[in-house]
This record gives sequence, C-alpha cells and structure tokens, in this order.
Amino acid sequence: MFENILANLLRIDGVKGVAIVEKDGLIIEHESTDKSFDPDLAAAMVAAAYGSGSSVMDRLMSGKTDIIMVEGDKGKVLLIDAGENAMLSVFTDPKVNLGLIRIEMRKAAEMIASSL
Repeated sequence: MFENILANLLRIDGVKGVAIVEKDGLIIEHESTDKSFDPDLAAAMVAAAYGSGSSVMDRLMSGKTDIIMVEGDKGKVLLIDAGENAMLSVFTDPKVNLGLIRIEMRKAAEMIASSL
C-alpha cells in the first residue's frame, strides 16, 4: 500500500531503512537495505522512543512533537507522526543530509496520514 512512499525515502543517500509503525508498536510496512533489519523489534523500539519523546515535549515544553531523532555513532533514527495512530521512522547512516530527510519525511507522513 505504501511501497512508493517507502521506496522514495529509501532512495535518499544515507537512508538504510524506513518503517511505518502503529503507535502501539506493530509494524504496518517497511523496507530496508540491511538484511539483518528486524522490523518487529524496530517497531516496538521506535514506538517506545516516540512515546517517551512526545511525553518530554508535552510535559516539559508544553509543545507538540515534530520530529524525534536518536543519534549514535552508527547512525540516526528519525520519527515523525503519520496520523492519529501511526508514525514514520527512518534509519540512516551517521552522515546524512538531515534537512533533506526532514523535508521528505514531512511529505511522506502527510501522504501516509491521509491514507490511513
């Protein structure tokens, strides 16, 4: 259902994986260039990270969450709301054009939200 959206994100230099995840941690759809990528584990973990990040923004900053990013030495994970019950997650290499990723994630998230 979302193959084109995921494929477009996966074409961006430095993107290793993309997943649409329900906010309760279930995978909706995913694509990855990494054969060892475990979509069920990723879905559960990004759902937990999204929930924690959203709580921090809501309780400490009294604001709405835009994009949550977890950054490490092996890469980045970016999460964005994609409708009432879903989120889009993008897994990248350490050096990636974050501006481009953010722009494309927002477009993709809108398309996903309008289809769910």
